[in-house]
Amino acid sequence: IYDFNIIAQPSGHGFGFDFGLAAEVLGGIDVGMAITDLGYINWSDNIAEHQAIGDFYIDDLFDKNQLDTLVDLINLTEKQAAAFQTVLPIAIRLGAAWEISKALPIIPGEMTVVFDYNQGLTYSPGNSSIPRISLGSQWRPMDILPIFLIGFTNDRSGHTRISMGLGYYNEIFSAYLSTQDVMTPITTMVKPYYSIAFSATWNVF
Repeated sequence: IYDFNIIAQPSGHGFGFDFGLAAEVLGGIDVGMAITDLGYINWSDNIAEHQAIGDFYIDDLFDKNQLDTLVDLINLTEKQAAAFQTVLPIAIRLGAAWEISKALPIIPGEMTVVFDYNQGLTYSPGNSSIPRISLGSQWRPMDILPIFLIGFTNDRSGHTRISMGLGYYNEIFSAYLSTQDVMTPITTMVKPYYSIAFSATWNVF
């Protein structure tokens, strides 16, 4: 007889919350500020420390032979560890959105430009002290045409990423198709990677 639980028991407990403000300024610009993931987690149950020891040089994460050799060379040891506490990945986020087509009637249809600034405040998994600055726009020239999407941002390595996409929506249906970065397939000549995302929503009521 096996003691099986479909939901795993937590190894720790903690507390966290977000705080934010939003407002409309200058007659049509929506701005917002938020501080996210304020809190901590206390890890107290089933704690183990894993240590990998080995020397290896790898220059291609897509080379299966190098990865298999890496797995064989690393000597992984495990030992019990004491309880500890981690801080959540606290970050400050600033954003603004402006429906520029209302201020400039010369622009056909509806156009919105957005700006985001994200700054990590703690050295936690999933967080970064390198600020991420993003600028984007969506434009729908006519109701019968799709929405054109474009965005620019930087990643942790300092490279610029350009995202593009198309979208469409009406009263009962919306769909979006986009790619995360159009520059990587162009600039990476050795084993470039591609990404594409699609989402669709039906409004039932």
